[in-house]
Amino acid sequence: MRSETPIHRSLFVPWMVFSLACVGLMTRLPGEETIPYHLGWVALGVAYGLNPWPIRWAIGAVVGYAVGSGLVLMGRAVDGTIALEETAEIPLMCVLAILMIWHVSRRQSALADLDLVRRQEATRAHRREHMARLVSHEIKTTLTIASGYLDLVMAKPRASEDRADLEVARDELHRLSRASDRLLRMMRMQEEHAVALVDIDSLMRQTMERWSTVAERTWLFDTRIGWAHTAPHRLRACLDTLIENSLRHTPPDGTIRLIGFHLGDHTCLGVADSGPGLTRDKARAINEESLQLTDVDADERQHSEAGLGLSIVQEVARERGGHLVAGRSAEGGALLLMVLPREELHTLAQPSRPREVRRTDTLTAAAPGGRSATGG
Repeated sequence: MRSETPIHRSLFVPWMVFSLACVGLMTRLPGEETIPYHLGWVALGVAYGLNPWPIRWAIGAVVGYAVGSGLVLMGRAVDGTIALEETAEIPLMCVLAILMIWHVSRRQSALADLDLVRRQEATRAHRREHMARLVSHEIKTTLTIASGYLDLVMAKPRASEDRADLEVARDELHRLSRASDRLLRMMRMQEEHAVALVDIDSLMRQTMERWSTVAERTWLFDTRIGWAHTAPHRLRACLDTLIENSLRHTPPDGTIRLIGFHLGDHTCLGVADSGPGLTRDKARAINEESLQLTDVDADERQHSEAGLGLSIVQEVARERGGHLVAGRSAEGGALLLMVLPREELHTLAQPSRPREVRRTDTLTAAAPGGRSATGG
């Protein structure tokens, strides 16, 4: 499959005019034919390389220029103006030109195939996301109905044993609801999303406000990143995963803080909390970029089910040349930061605006250049 530019939109005609001018100069400059002769071939390589035209026209151009310029060179060789050996350049230049056309055509064919694969993958990704949304909607609808009926049943007088069983059923329904949310979020993180100019601070604030309406915690906002070109849906999904991880380890009277700042050539953004913090082994696994679902012990997996989510966040950061850093926050709990190369976000100057939230203490975080946690 080849992708070629039509004649009327290519450089074929300008090259034809230039090549005729070169042949004209060769006829008027006896003994100086070399410069215009090679300029015609160079122009052919540049024109066809920048804007390829159909193969039949390219071969015709090579043959036509070789014949036209070759007749001039042969005439000069016959009358003794140039040595006969110099006419060997005629077939040699033809071979070089044909090889150039072949390589450019192969490149164009490969690019066309790659574009087809990209469009097919984009279509499949859109279908997967649409299916995930439909499945999530069906699951949430069913869970909402089941939870409603269960609440009605629990509202009636029941024996303590029955009520305890119903509490277990309701808790399992809530766990299933959270699992479906987590599954959809991880699917979104693994999909490619369109890049747009985004106010990262505003996005993080909106994420915090959305969680603060459903989770009773002390929420703090400490970001100063500014505007950037990034995929907002994927970034929001990563933040949701980090916030959910903190919520599961932070009591209702605890604190959760969203963090974002520049440090040298890196941009850091993530979540800190006042919970018990990460275990030393878990922090080491994250900082060594070896976090897997098996790195979360059985008790922790049953309590949080967050190991897979963190591994996906880590993978997203790694795809962009960064990594996930784990440490101890200023509040005494866990600190999880996505550390990305600053140029990866294409950060722009942040417009001046008043701060709407109070600043908090500087984090005792690991430096972006290192991978070690400051606490377990």
